[in-house]
Amino acid sequence: MMLSVKVYIDDLEERISVAEKLIDVTHKNSNAGESDPDLDISREARGLVFVLLYASYENLLKTLTKGLLEYVNQFDVRFGELKPVFRSLALFPAAQSLRDVPEKSLLQKALPEFIDKSSSELTDWVIDINTFPSNGDSFRFSQIELWCRLFKVEDPGKILKRAGQHVNMVVKNRNAIAHGQMTPEQVGRSYSEDEVRGLIDDWRRAWLDFLDEVSRVSTSSDYFLLK
Repeated sequence: MMLSVKVYIDDLEERISVAEKLIDVTHKNSNAGESDPDLDISREARGLVFVLLYASYENLLKTLTKGLLEYVNQFDVRFGELKPVFRSLALFPAAQSLRDVPEKSLLQKALPEFIDKSSSELTDWVIDINTFPSNGDSFRFSQIELWCRLFKVEDPGKILKRAGQHVNMVVKNRNAIAHGQMTPEQVGRSYSEDEVRGLIDDWRRAWLDFLDEVSRVSTSSDYFLLK
């Protein structure tokens, strides 16, 4: 039994190819564009690339996390045999719910139930596959750092290289467009076609390297279970 990252590679390639095609289509030297500047949407396209790249990265981390948790749920082991990160994610929803429990019910019911769920001898455990370790930072680079620390993946700066240095910039531009602070045209005018194409290439290469690393470290059950 081995985790496959092929589905994540295929999805990433498809999403990034859309950004690439958008630039290809809008940056041709067409007669229509030359004769009528109003039909030129190249700046808007360059701005929208940031939205597409952000979406590809956010989706990758979320679906990859879901895939890892689905994989862990297949193991027929005691709860205490799981690595701490997976036990923590299994308990995370229950731990969050404790914040909303009235004090009078905390000791009488909520905490005892939480303790039962965290028993090392538990055999009917299950991890909610929709649990995601968000740090609430809108998927800036710090989110990647947290993810890598939890899932024991190498320093993301070394994996993502130049693309890693641009993550916060991609997030900033995407948020500016998504929240109406700037239009795609206003964002796109700050970047040349070559700069955007370079970013797309770096983004593809970096996240494929990231998936290669995840695949490498998760090749055996030792990644998921205590020895």
